[in-house]
Amino acid sequence: MNRVLDILKSYWPDLVLVIVGILLGCYAAFGCYWAGRLGGGMNMGSALLWAAALLGVLAACLAMIVRVFWCGIRPFKAAMARALAALLILLFPFAFLRPGAAAFLDGFSDAVWSRTDPAKVQEWAEGVLARHARKELKLAPQPWHTQYGGPQLAAEEIPDFIRHLWRVPPDYVAIQTFGADKGECVAISWYLHGIVAGPADFQPALRAFRLQRVRPGVHVYILER
Repeated sequence: MNRVLDILKSYWPDLVLVIVGILLGCYAAFGCYWAGRLGGGMNMGSALLWAAALLGVLAACLAMIVRVFWCGIRPFKAAMARALAALLILLFPFAFLRPGAAAFLDGFSDAVWSRTDPAKVQEWAEGVLARHARKELKLAPQPWHTQYGGPQLAAEEIPDFIRHLWRVPPDYVAIQTFGADKGECVAISWYLHGIVAGPADFQPALRAFRLQRVRPGVHVYILER
């Protein structure tokens, strides 16, 4: 028992740092999920991750300073090495817990499909594609900038239930060729994340960090980590 107490007394700054790192990693994933769920936007999710990482670095520096003053100046190199090892342990949650973008996408998906049945979105998307093929679809005269191009729907073509899928309306709704066999779909986009919907046999070939199937032909995505 005394041996355990001696180890705790000797390594307590490092142990505190490890605990702080784990908590920060959990906080980042949890915070990003609720940013997606509540409609905070990917900027908020990224900010949570960067804030957690910054706090982790500050905690590592603080642990090194405490170690230097606790052990004295002479074992400075040993103190730096141990603080570095503790910092690597701190980064463990970011490497092995779900990335913030994945947690954000889960929150976004839960928020969207708690409001609307994905089958309803798919039925609407198939109707849009059919009208586009017959050249009956009204397109936006001044399309919003997109990463992939594609004709964008005019405002009057977007029903209210699509506008209110999430807390904020989509940046654009467009016809995109994301299918593995060059098949078309309707992309409902909030710039870095969104929904692609098409027929049940639609298989997206979108280059995204995470692509999650909701039902055959309907997927949610996020482009960047």
